[in-house]
Amino acid sequence: MPDSPRHPCSGSPTCPVMLPAGVSRCPAHAVEGEHSRGNYDVRRWYRTARWRHPVYGLRAQCLKRYPICVDCQLLGRVEVSTDVDHEIPHRGDASLFWDIENLRGRCHAHHSQKTRRGE
Repeated sequence: MPDSPRHPCSGSPTCPVMLPAGVSRCPAHAVEGEHSRGNYDVRRWYRTARWRHPVYGLRAQCLKRYPICVDCQLLGRVEVSTDVDHEIPHRGDASLFWDIENLRGRCHAHHSQKTRRGE
């Protein structure tokens, strides 16, 4: 089966990198785009060991506490929690971000719905 046609990087009109379908920016422009986001300083918290550690991290602790999606449970369904959500949006407030009592386990579908609504 032939590969999809390659297309230019969307990060800069002068970027010479050609990318496969499904990838919009070359690695250099992807990093540049991430660093230019308005909430970059807060998004860094999600990359810390305090959040991501597979056993001791806050994310792992929350998923252990809420192994079943809290929204699915309310609907009488059983769906594994894959995402961790801040019940009250932290909006850059470190005390809300790191508060385990503010975290809930949700399936990806419910987390995405809540995020799209801006909650």
